[in-house]
Amino acid sequence: MWNLHDDGSPTAEPTVGRVPDVGRASGGREPSLAAARRRLELGPPAWHAWTVTELQHLVPAWLNLPEVAEALDLPITKVHALISDRSLVSVRIGERNIRSVPADFLVDGAVLDSLKGTVVVLGDSGYGDEDIIRWLYTEDDSLPGRPIDAMRNGRKTEIRRRAQAAAW
Repeated sequence: MWNLHDDGSPTAEPTVGRVPDVGRASGGREPSLAAARRRLELGPPAWHAWTVTELQHLVPAWLNLPEVAEALDLPITKVHALISDRSLVSVRIGERNIRSVPADFLVDGAVLDSLKGTVVVLGDSGYGDEDIIRWLYTEDDSLPGRPIDAMRNGRKTEIRRRAQAAAW
């Protein structure tokens, strides 16, 4: 925490263990959160709920991890291992914040075979799980269609090349 000058600008000395006085608006009311952020010169939060909500609508069907385990006929621990080794990508969605996987990542009781390599290329380029899913599900007029559809149709080489280009 930082001490503040009378004009609201931070001083050079940090204050450990106490919350800085952000003052009160006239009339004794507490300042709004937005005003307090401006006064303390804090930026917006690093994570925005709207990104996950937008992602939820971008992907037509989701499976939670127990559903993925059932579809793949695997124990849930193996599904967690698939996520850990980047064969699958999951994000937390819904009001209950449940880890889920796009249903298109599974084909005929197995993980889409071209998914892992593409996820690794995008991940190595700094894409997070939400970004990877967003990239796979965003329409591309030059394909035409979405990268996930092209991968499901067996065009993994073209999609990997585009993933490498997207990284630069």
